[in-house]
Amino acid sequence: MKICLIGKNLVNLVISRAFINSGINVVLYKNNLEVKHKISKSRTVGLSQNSINFLEEQGIKIKKIGHKINKINLQKNEEEKNFLEFNANKTDRCFTMVKNDTLFNKVCGSLKKEKLYSEKSIGVEKNYEKILTKFKNSIIINSESNNFIKKKYFPKSIKKDYHSKAFTSIITHQNIKNEQATQVFTNFGPLAFLPISRKQTSIVFSVYNNAELDENKIKELIKRYNKNYIIKSFQKIESFPIRFSVARKYVYKNILLFGDNIHRVHPLAGQGFNMTIRDIITLNSLIKKNISLGLDLLPCLKAFEKKRGHSNLLFSHGIDFIHEFFKLDNKIGSSYTKKLFNIFNSSLLFKKLSQQVANSGRLF
Repeated sequence: MKICLIGKNLVNLVISRAFINSGINVVLYKNNLEVKHKISKSRTVGLSQNSINFLEEQGIKIKKIGHKINKINLQKNEEEKNFLEFNANKTDRCFTMVKNDTLFNKVCGSLKKEKLYSEKSIGVEKNYEKILTKFKNSIIINSESNNFIKKKYFPKSIKKDYHSKAFTSIITHQNIKNEQATQVFTNFGPLAFLPISRKQTSIVFSVYNNAELDENKIKELIKRYNKNYIIKSFQKIESFPIRFSVARKYVYKNILLFGDNIHRVHPLAGQGFNMTIRDIITLNSLIKKNISLGLDLLPCLKAFEKKRGHSNLLFSHGIDFIHEFFKLDNKIGSSYTKKLFNIFNSSLLFKKLSQQVANSGRLF
């Protein structure tokens, strides 16, 4: 039993780990240019408790490499008071921050000595067709963005260009407890301070309307809205365009689209990778069930699309709505929304439901 994965990225590495634990032989095809581009030193992922539980079950010890967040504050511009606060309960943290490259290298290292895992280079673009022919009777999972397979077999998706850029960096600062994440809704766009250790904090600054801001201006604005840190230095500031997309179909014959290919959301809520982990959990469960029953694995692809398609669509649009709401609210500065947030901030039920959705992607 062999499954082909296309794209050496964090998504496929986690899928590989889960499949190997289920006794499945994995062949991963990598595009070396894609790998180099994906391993960013300044980007981080925020993991919900459900995601951590799954990764820990697969032998990926997140708690050893992650940093816990016990409080989330939401603020507007330079106001001192938080308009929303979320606190961890006694048993779980709000979420855990992990550096992208640290998690990538951790999972990658765990696969090196696995006999059921192998890597091959794709080489030139025409080799994609050779891979499809070679694995025509096996499952092929494509998590590589904008390659031949995506363009030819999955051209249609629901798209939206935010005309915005996300700037990312890591600041080094004085040693503090640092378990409090802060999202500031500035006039330029949402700015997130996401702790990754006692001395370092990840920055994600989503700037509206592709505003022409150079590196010095970005640093100036980060310092302006920073209330918690004595900043010593900045790592290299990187940027990427912010776009929304949801695939109209996930499956073509034996090929399954996956990862950012099926849903790309605004980084505002920090839910992109958690959505993907939920996808992996569902797919892995379907495949394990068919293996245990001695059934063919190909029907799992359509079953996965049926189970996750509507949920991903609704969740993606929900994140888009949150972005548009805060963008409009920041623009008009309505007194009505301030009253609404006061009600939300004092409602234990609202906070419980919000944390449930962030953790599992559903209300119940």
